[in-house]
Amino acid sequence: RAQVWQRSAKLLKPGAKIFVEDFFRAGEHFSPEELEQLRVDVYCDGAQLPSREEYVAELEAAGFTDIVFEDKSAEWGKFCAERLAAWEGKRAEIERIQNEATFADLSHFYRTIVSLWANGTLGGVRVVATKPTG
Repeated sequence: RAQVWQRSAKLLKPGAKIFVEDFFRAGEHFSPEELEQLRVDVYCDGAQLPSREEYVAELEAAGFTDIVFEDKSAEWGKFCAERLAAWEGKRAEIERIQNEATFADLSHFYRTIVSLWANGTLGGVRVVATKPTG
């Protein structure tokens, strides 16, 4: 991530903004089970997810200013829970159009992500940062 921020800061014009929506580590640490769920089910290396403070520090180190870190965890957790309920409510239709395996795989993904949000260890963030003009 640090390389992405540094490269972005280099390529952006002075005064330009970067907008990112991403995961972050909301809790102190992930349990071994959560790290496995992130790796296998969410395709995310949880060991590399920064805390809020680390995230902001990485952006500052790349030269960004006016960093707005908006925690979207509650909103995204609610959305995912609603999405899971809607998905499971359409099981027969989805299995008819897709197949049982697709329904089962996506149900597992949704349950996993809802669980991670509910545990409070996985966070969601919307970040806006500015490349200085001077």
